[in-house]
Amino acid sequence: MKKGYFSIDMIISLVIFLLIVSISFYYLSYMSRPPEPITAVLKTAAFDFAEQIEENISWSIYTMPIFIESGNDSKTVIEKKFYPESDVDLNSIIVEDENLSEINSSFDDNTIIFTPTIKTGKNNYYLIYTKNTALAAREYTTDLNAAGTWINNSLMNVSIATTGISKIEFNSVSILKGIGANLTTSSVPDLTSSAVRAKRAYDNGIAVKLYNNNSKIIVTSNHTFDPIIYITKTFTSQYNGSANSITSSGLQFNSIIDFIDVYGGGEGIAVIGNSMNVSLYNNTYNEIRIYNVTEFEIYLHEGTYANALLEKDMYLNPPDIVLLMPEEVSGISVDSLSTLGNTDYETIKETFAEGIDFNLTIYNTSIGIERPIDVTVITIKYPVLVVDRFKKSNRTELDVAVMVG
Repeated sequence: MKKGYFSIDMIISLVIFLLIVSISFYYLSYMSRPPEPITAVLKTAAFDFAEQIEENISWSIYTMPIFIESGNDSKTVIEKKFYPESDVDLNSIIVEDENLSEINSSFDDNTIIFTPTIKTGKNNYYLIYTKNTALAAREYTTDLNAAGTWINNSLMNVSIATTGISKIEFNSVSILKGIGANLTTSSVPDLTSSAVRAKRAYDNGIAVKLYNNNSKIIVTSNHTFDPIIYITKTFTSQYNGSANSITSSGLQFNSIIDFIDVYGGGEGIAVIGNSMNVSLYNNTYNEIRIYNVTEFEIYLHEGTYANALLEKDMYLNPPDIVLLMPEEVSGISVDSLSTLGNTDYETIKETFAEGIDFNLTIYNTSIGIERPIDVTVITIKYPVLVVDRFKKSNRTELDVAVMVG
């Protein structure tokens, strides 16, 4: 045998020996390490628990700015089309003003409706909603009522008939006479009503709309028609671009105009529309006849025609309305937190905290078992954002205590 010679068997034996020695050293080293402290285990469990709770009871609030540019200071009606995504909770849709205070609004037929008092220039409002929720519909205090044939608010009483508008009372004065406003209809109209708008829709596509705190009536149609409005003869003056007395009988004028007003005795009625073909007759009653129209407004007012000119301008030059892209804010829902608080402890533990006991405190509300004094308890402060349905938010903490369960 030559000096320095190693056989294959010797090399394999040496490798096995060194491997055994390495494994032995690793095992002895592992066995000599102290176990991870229970406090560290519980602290990790506490943060995991808090994170799961936050994720489970959080929601997102979407805020869509509404920019309204107006040429006047006036109370107005806003009806703006809005097409929500399929997962939007329709009951959650509300409107807030520039001070982030909720105002009366409704959502009907993909239209957001509210009646703000706006100023000249830019006005900011906010459309707010949630997704994948089932919130209760909002309820508002309103002066608008609709029952039977009547629709009324604090400014006027209106009666609807199969032929159109049969009565209008304003300041206790009966404005219409005879059959009232003949809208060429012949059916009992369907009623949809909210705190903001009451709408009567006829079978032939004509609709009558009234609003809260407003003395206007909007008439719309999906086709041209020829309405006739029969007005009390106690109104002795008329305005069709110039002020005139209503003469003893017959045709007073016939013209293409945007505005006609008949008034007297402290009240008046204006009819407003874009380039209407209008005639005024003094027959048994004063008759405003409109030809080939699809939409117009009836506006009740005190005094002379001058008190309806602002409304005329608002109708003919309506505010520009722009909906911007929504912003999303996510945070804990107080309602979901309340639901969690009413959930059985064992259910919460099985879902979020298996193997440990816990106590969770937020807003002076405690969920879970009382914190014991005779076992190791780990307490953490977990920062969260709480967001309500009106986008009001508050930064606070989940005070979480966990222990071996």
